[in-house]
Amino acid sequence: MQIYKVVALAVLLMLNLTANCAAFGKTDDSYSSNLLQQDKVAIAMPEPLEAETNADEKQRKEPVQDSAKQKDDNRDLGNAIAATAKKYVGVPYVWGGTTPDGFDCSGYTMYVFAKHGIDLPRTADIQFEVGYPIGKNELYPGDLVFFETYAPGASHVGIYIGEGEFLHTSVSKGAIAVARLDSSYFVERYIGSRRYY
Repeated sequence: MQIYKVVALAVLLMLNLTANCAAFGKTDDSYSSNLLQQDKVAIAMPEPLEAETNADEKQRKEPVQDSAKQKDDNRDLGNAIAATAKKYVGVPYVWGGTTPDGFDCSGYTMYVFAKHGIDLPRTADIQFEVGYPIGKNELYPGDLVFFETYAPGASHVGIYIGEGEFLHTSVSKGAIAVARLDSSYFVERYIGSRRYY
């Protein structure tokens, strides 16, 4: 912020200097150049505003959150997401559904994550694009798992709940149901996992 103030002051000084040169019949830049070279013009650096100084001091004084605590907080949120997801087991599968009256796969994940203040895009393919990629061996409850089913790319999504299981909208069961990542159907179609917290 301070650099912009300095630049603005310098521009104003140069404009003022140019106007003075014109007023005294000097039409070339030699007058202003000579003044600048002879240190006749000084640009004062403004003092930082009190609010800026206090913000900088506050930022320096606040401790950096311990990475182990951050990991625990993330795991708590992941577990909470998984717990919320479990509440909707048995809700009917409805193509395009985004409410507990009926969900499709991405409508379900979007709804559950919104309960925890996380806004997900509406479709599985875009949810796949915006999440933080994680390996299958790094999965934690609350992560999303993606599959290529009826269309190329991420066309199906579920919520990992731990122990190799995830919740998703099962077309064959017609409702939100538990499935295993190691089932032959999903092993062949798994394309990746994402984390959003």
